[in-house]
Amino acid sequence: MKLNKAHRLFVVALTALLALAAVVPAFAGTKRQNIVEIAASNPDFSTLVAAVVKADLVDALDGPKRVTVFAPTNAAFDDLAGELGYANGMALVDALSAEQLTPILLYHVTNGNRSANTLFPPQSVRMLSGDRALTAIDNGMKTIDGQPIVATNIRASNGFIHVIGGVMLP
Repeated sequence: MKLNKAHRLFVVALTALLALAAVVPAFAGTKRQNIVEIAASNPDFSTLVAAVVKADLVDALDGPKRVTVFAPTNAAFDDLAGELGYANGMALVDALSAEQLTPILLYHVTNGNRSANTLFPPQSVRMLSGDRALTAIDNGMKTIDGQPIVATNIRASNGFIHVIGGVMLP
């Protein structure tokens, strides 16, 4: 049976509509994850998550308040731990008290949605610790407080995450 042009167009349109109807419900119930959910779902941030939990800062990062987190990776914590004589980042977190971790962690958070393009040209950024961290461009690499920014603009429901290659110390 030979299909005419109008019939073929109808079949193509109907097929596209059915495919769209099957896909839309899959996305209808999804919502963007908050900063804590994103970090907890990424194994590269397990040390950071452990530190946030120990310092009792989860509520500060998973609520509706807009914040931007400069998130050190496990490797960043491991590097700092090695410099300080600990076996790894988790051992360092285990050795520190919540009172010691809190100012360090708050030095990685600033108020508001701060996409990467709002951090450059270089500037001073007030962190939740009350201290200021400086953004810079060193040999083409964007940095904050001397630590390389290795990934930017991870969008969360309550702000942004920028991945950094070192732990910043206030």
